[in-house]
This record gives sequence, structure tokens and C-alpha cells, in this order.
Amino acid sequence: MKKIFSILLTLSLFLGLSTNVFAAIDEDYAEGLQLIEQANVEIYEMIGQGVAEAAKLQENYLLELEEIKAKLELTTDDKEELKLNKEIDKLAKEYNKELDKIIHSTYKETLKLSKKTIKEASKYGIIAECFLIPVEFADRTVMIDPITVVGEN
Repeated sequence: MKKIFSILLTLSLFLGLSTNVFAAIDEDYAEGLQLIEQANVEIYEMIGQGVAEAAKLQENYLLELEEIKAKLELTTDDKEELKLNKEIDKLAKEYNKELDKIIHSTYKETLKLSKKTIKEASKYGIIAECFLIPVEFADRTVMIDPITVVGEN
């Protein structure tokens, strides 16, 4: 009888204490998941801002290009035609340079946040990694990296 009582007491203490440990582990895990979710929301916001900037840049570029091409169609002077073609080249170079800046900035900031969050999530026992998604920046497709959970420690 004492043995049964001892076993039941030991078992009840073990289950009682281990439940708190498992609850703490679940809370940590949930907190880590929340951290990843919050980072992904920020990443998608950054992507949205970059895409909007790129769209505005492209819109302005296309309007200016249209104006120059309209002038080009009306000109009969070779010197004027050469000048307008140089303007088109200059405009295209400037557009590409600015678009590259937007893409690079968005990529760099999202990658930085992803790496930081993955490192922090590992403290909560979560194994996470970046996964690439295609993002359209004006006339270019770029792979950007939100975070996904792949396991737990």
C-alpha cells in the first residue's frame, strides 16, 4: 500500500511539475512564432513600399519617354534627332539606376530583418529560414526573403 501511494505521489508530482515546464515551452514557442509573424508583416510592408516606389518611378519614366518619343516623331532635323536619342538613353540609365537603388534597399532591409528574426527565434527553440518569393518591381522580378518555420530545437 505504501508503494502504491509512493508511486502515485511521485507520478502526480512529476505530471504536475512537468505540465508547467511544457506550458513554459509552449509559451516560448508561441512567442517565437509571434516574433516571426511580426517580422513577416514588416517584410511585406517593406516590399509593398518598394513596389509602390518602383511603380511610381516607372510611371514617371514612361511619361517622360512618351514625351521625348513624340518630339522625336515630329523632328526632321538630324541633330535634333540625335539629341533626343541621347535624352532617351540618359533617361533610361537614370531610371535603371534609381530602380536598382529601390530594389537593393528593399532586398537589403528585408534580408537584415529576416536574419535578425531567425537568430532571435532560435532562442525560443524555433528553426526558421528564409524562403524566396518573386516580387515585381516595375519591369523586373526579384526574389525577396520572408521567413518560414522549418522545425524546432
